[in-house]
Amino acid sequence: MPCNLVSVNQGACPEVDGGIFEAFAVAYSDITGVTVGTGNQITAITLEVGAEWAHYVFDRDNTGSYNQNSDRQGKRHNFTQVGFMKFAGLTAAKLEAANDLPDCCETVWIYFINNQFLGLVQGLQIVGGTVTTAKKPAVPDVNILTDTDDNEDRIEITINSTAKKSSPHTTLTRDDLIV
Repeated sequence: MPCNLVSVNQGACPEVDGGIFEAFAVAYSDITGVTVGTGNQITAITLEVGAEWAHYVFDRDNTGSYNQNSDRQGKRHNFTQVGFMKFAGLTAAKLEAANDLPDCCETVWIYFINNQFLGLVQGLQIVGGTVTTAKKPAVPDVNILTDTDDNEDRIEITINSTAKKSSPHTTLTRDDLIV
């Protein structure tokens, strides 16, 4: 692939609030189509009839994150992608949702970052204009923690994947994903 360097100008006063404030997830097998617009941004994701995006609204305590760290070994380059969200207070509903997650072995997540201008997609990659699942699919891991009486009981969800490219961004909004 040829090297394509693109200029970036930071600008005077950009919105720079880090972290994520909500996420949406769907099984990869429920996706029937993905539309990619200019700049490799995802403009539509079509689902099987009856499939819906699960909506995750987690603690707004500066712990929610989606990070992509790259590494290079020779000419091989990958992005290790990790989403993290925390839900304080154990309830029957949260435990049911948490217990169902380990059955999901290939998922797609859309995270909305705190500047509220951008959604990032984990679990899909765009390579050479073609959309595929990530090199190592997005797989959720769950921790259910009672902790001690000095701390809060909670559920922590971590989603791990590896891709050849950084996550595509999307023009989809939360209103597009909520049924």
